[in-house]
Amino acid sequence: MTGEGNRLRRIGQSLGELADIRVLIVLSDSDLTEYARNDLQSEGCFRVELARSGEDALEQLKLSGFDAIVSGVRLPGMSGIALLQSFRCGGSMTPFIILAKRPDMKTVLDAFNNGISAFIDTGPEGGLLPGNLCMAVLRAVEEHRSMLAIRKERDQFRVILSAQKTGLALINKDLTIAWANEEARRLFHGREPVGAVCHVFYEGIGHPCVPCPTIRTFETGTVQENERENPLDGRWYHIVTQPVRDKEGRVNQVLEGITDITDRRQAEEALRLSQEKYRGLVENANSIIFRSDREGNITFFNEFAQRFFGFSAGEILGRNVIGTIVPASDSGGRDLVAMIREIREHPDGYRNNENENIKKNGERVWISWTNRAIYDEKGEFVELLSVGNDITDRKRAEEALFAANRKLNLLSNVTRHDVLNQLNVLAGYLGLVRDRVGDVDTAALLSRAWDSAWTIRKLIAFTKDYQEIGVHSPWWHEIASTVARAASPLDLGGIALELDVGDLQIYADPLLEKVFYALLDNALRHGERIERIRISNRVTGDGDLAIVFEDDGVGIPPGEKERIFGRGTGKNTGYGLFISREILSITGLSIAETGIFGEGARFEIRVPKGAYRFGKG
Repeated sequence: MTGEGNRLRRIGQSLGELADIRVLIVLSDSDLTEYARNDLQSEGCFRVELARSGEDALEQLKLSGFDAIVSGVRLPGMSGIALLQSFRCGGSMTPFIILAKRPDMKTVLDAFNNGISAFIDTGPEGGLLPGNLCMAVLRAVEEHRSMLAIRKERDQFRVILSAQKTGLALINKDLTIAWANEEARRLFHGREPVGAVCHVFYEGIGHPCVPCPTIRTFETGTVQENERENPLDGRWYHIVTQPVRDKEGRVNQVLEGITDITDRRQAEEALRLSQEKYRGLVENANSIIFRSDREGNITFFNEFAQRFFGFSAGEILGRNVIGTIVPASDSGGRDLVAMIREIREHPDGYRNNENENIKKNGERVWISWTNRAIYDEKGEFVELLSVGNDITDRKRAEEALFAANRKLNLLSNVTRHDVLNQLNVLAGYLGLVRDRVGDVDTAALLSRAWDSAWTIRKLIAFTKDYQEIGVHSPWWHEIASTVARAASPLDLGGIALELDVGDLQIYADPLLEKVFYALLDNALRHGERIERIRISNRVTGDGDLAIVFEDDGVGIPPGEKERIFGRGTGKNTGYGLFISREILSITGLSIAETGIFGEGARFEIRVPKGAYRFGKG
């Protein structure tokens, strides 16, 4: 193959479809027809078909598509120019090459005015040399396919841009809009933007916006962005401008991206107002309010807290609670460092807490805290919001009351001890006299006196238990260990004790252990045929907690369910369940018997929200 042929082959290969170039030849000169066909087919990349006339060519074009048309000027029937005109009027831009011998200027102009691809003179001095027709056809086909590819890509690009939810517009240097997608039209109420000056179209003003990101992008060649409220519709828009450069790298247009951010701005404004309102409430509240991170470093401290503790915001923010408002230990020796660490590890277990705090001047104060843990989107604890109220006066009153109670208890203990001693002496003498009296009636009276003395003794013994109720401050009791201690002095006699309470804790009087002792003792004394005692818990529909104590003994008759909690009721001392109810009531707990007679006793201890928690602490 010649060097020219190799060049043609390379041009054909760039199309990627060498065997698919179909050419229709329409010539009246049979020799020229044969020459053109052989010239094209010699390269092996063309499939050539012939038409007898212009009319025949049009029929073939209706039935099948061709990549190029090679035609003469003079044809049987319509001329080659008429064929070209008919072809172009049908909308086809397929390459059209005319071969003519010494054509006149009018013919050449008519051909080019109707969109001819190439015109080759077939005269002796013309350009129809071997390979020239191939070259002309390949160039025309390559240009046509490139044009189709560019048009397809441009159409796809326009579809993509039109589908964007961001309004897009191309702006010329004179600030006129060269193109806009459908979203830009929708944003501005369907008005036609192309050809309009951008600031007139967007905002109805006669001068560029200040500041204008588009002008800035023309000046600097950099991406700019801005947020503006449009005076025409009162809506807010986020505008991003990007440079569009020519082949020399000069900015000849700017692409504007326009997004309606009105909803976001309104939400931000609503949030700002809400935060201002919240901050006003927080700052003006007569309570200590502060926030701290996972390490206990203070991130917010309201004005009341600053006045109360004596620290300014600059002095306290960023510092740890330990060593600033929380001492290492309280006046009673309680380890507050460990308490703060426990709060950080189990924040939900310390929604309500009371502890001693310290002011900047060293003054010790007691604060009742309400804590709320704040979690991130992953569910990890990140911050603690604490609201506190000064209860120092209440604590001092409690301490004074405790001291008074302690003195009264001491007096009561001494008096009770002395009375019991005298009762023992009295009972002893009554017994001796009764045993020596021979008169039956007198002996019976002495026996009754002796019984009364022992009844008085039991009543006085009861006052020892009752006087302890409410004397000491309540604390958190771990139920599993409390029940274990209550059961340790009792002989269960093979009865299975099942505990299904996990790490439940409740806030109750220090005598809570006596409650479970009374329940266990009651079951052992009156259950008759018990094989199993089970203690469990469940959260009720209203958020309270029920601790369920149940056995499989004979149960409690319906008429006795409430009476068993009365003072002096029962077969033993009659004070166990009475005292239990009183102990529980100190912190708002209640107890009731809910079992079915014949199936076993069932006691439910009701614990209100805030008085129970789960976890070690």
